[in-house]
Amino acid sequence: MVQTAWLELLRRLHEIRSTQALTAWLVTTVRRGAWRSNRRRRREHDVVTDVLAALPDPSPTAHDQLELEERHRVLWRHFQTLSDRCRALLRIVAMIDRPDYGEVSVALGMPRGSIGPTRARCLAQLRASLLADSAWSAG
Repeated sequence: MVQTAWLELLRRLHEIRSTQALTAWLVTTVRRGAWRSNRRRRREHDVVTDVLAALPDPSPTAHDQLELEERHRVLWRHFQTLSDRCRALLRIVAMIDRPDYGEVSVALGMPRGSIGPTRARCLAQLRASLLADSAWSAG
């Protein structure tokens, strides 16, 4: 804003006749620039606010949230029925993107080659248990 005022002064220097006029001209020019900038900022803010207000709320509705929480409760109830070994293995697989099977083998005391098949059996058991539950299938 100040730079703009100085550039404008250079363009209009020939119109200013006295030092008192120069000071008044600079104050007026900077003040008007500040007003324009403020108005522009408010308009931009209003446009952004209007656009955001028009967007749908991405958060789930209370009903959707309740359904999701109920599905989580059903899932965890069935998860708890799995063997300790299955629960431990599925927790690792669920929490780590690409678990190192060597480390999983050591942590769970199971042969490295049995981790994948065991995981598949555990998931199949959980899936069958969930699908047999009407509280899960209804969701």
